[in-house]
Amino acid sequence: MSTYKQSLLPDAKPIVVCKFPNMGPELKSNKAKLIQAGIHRHISEERRVLFLVMAMMETDHLAERERDKRKDKCIDGTANASIFNVNQSMLRALGYLDNIRKLDSHSRLGDVMALLNKGINHLGGVSSLLDYHRGGETTFKDHTSYLAAEYRNGVASALAAIDANNDLITNEFRIWMDIPYVNNKVPCKER
Repeated sequence: MSTYKQSLLPDAKPIVVCKFPNMGPELKSNKAKLIQAGIHRHISEERRVLFLVMAMMETDHLAERERDKRKDKCIDGTANASIFNVNQSMLRALGYLDNIRKLDSHSRLGDVMALLNKGINHLGGVSSLLDYHRGGETTFKDHTSYLAAEYRNGVASALAAIDANNDLITNEFRIWMDIPYVNNKVPCKER
């Protein structure tokens, strides 16, 4: 039995109710692409699973077309890249200075995962990475904005679900939960 939740987020409380809708072969195929991209970049197994959970919280099928495009015109660092919907502010903090649209393709999943991995190592651990991912620099600094604890608990809930059923890493079932601000419109400053 795996212990992803305990090793990655020991202080988070897995209290969010998860549902497991069958999303079909597209999700199963895209899970395999994500895991393979992480293996290729020598990302540890536990972090690959964390990144899978982060992407599943943002998309239904881990498909490129599901990236949140609503903030593409934002100039305040909130524009998102990749199926992870990584905010531009965090990418810049991790040293990525190129056009963030270049990270949207599945062919760049390994690069995005390497940046997230770097974030764990350089931003103060998994919780700090999740805070930055959740609400940008504001949440990274205060660890509470945008219901950061609820987001971390949601990630912990998904990791606990995977601990109970490792097939969720590779099968066609999505881990779904109702987390405020995930895939909801948050205003930004536009160009």
